Amino acid sequence: DISNLNRQQYKVCQTGKYKTDALRENLSEVAPCTDIETYTVKLRENNLDKYLKGADIVCEAFDRAEEKAMLTSTVLEKMPDKYLVAAAGMAGLGSVNSIKTRRISDKFYLCGDGESDICEGIGLLSTRVMLCAAHQAHTVLRIISGEYNV
Repeated sequence: DISNLNRQQYKVCQTGKYKTDALRENLSEVAPCTDIETYTVKLRENNLDKYLKGADIVCEAFDRAEEKAMLTSTVLEKMPDKYLVAAAGMAGLGSVNSIKTRRISDKFYLCGDGESDICEGIGLLSTRVMLCAAHQAHTVLRIISGEYNV
């Protein structure tokens, strides 16, 4: 959707495509030797195990609070062997310096300011979303490298 273009890595010519297909195209352009496996499905509590069973690290990137909560609670309660890197609090015009990564528990990391919400008037802005996503990506790289402290 065109509303995603200000904060996600898609192109105008990709509007109308599934995000999974568009992202695969874009990643293939910058990393053509990468094997990318995509699934165009609606994740629900009853199918998470099917799609996440092979994952060591789950990186949450939902827009809706209820979907974030569903994924987070399901992974924490039913998949305690997996690392979870989630995001919360990246809306509005607050300082980008308030975006932080916190280690909540042994395998749960939370990126964001922990306060701002899209209902506060201004909503999601590309700069804060991008910074929060970079925190998540960096946290995943650190976990893969065996660096677990924030």
